[in-house]
Amino acid sequence: MARAVATSVLGPLIAVIVAVFSVPSIVGGIGLIKRWSWARYLVLILSVFSLTNVPVGTAMGVYSIWVLMHDETAELFAS
Repeated sequence: MARAVATSVLGPLIAVIVAVFSVPSIVGGIGLIKRWSWARYLVLILSVFSLTNVPVGTAMGVYSIWVLMHDETAELFAS
């Protein structure tokens, strides 16, 4: 009985946590595709947060920061 209650509470809680962390990434990705200037800053912030996820998040975060900080990338989003 206690296990069923724990599962019924933890399931929705985990879904909310995943949504909270996924939605900004999806919005940032769509913004990058459409080359909206604010999306570059959003993804830079998310990339800094991903640096704590060793090892894959660190590699992806470093690469994202490296790409988004280039002058050529800044020119693409300057509009």
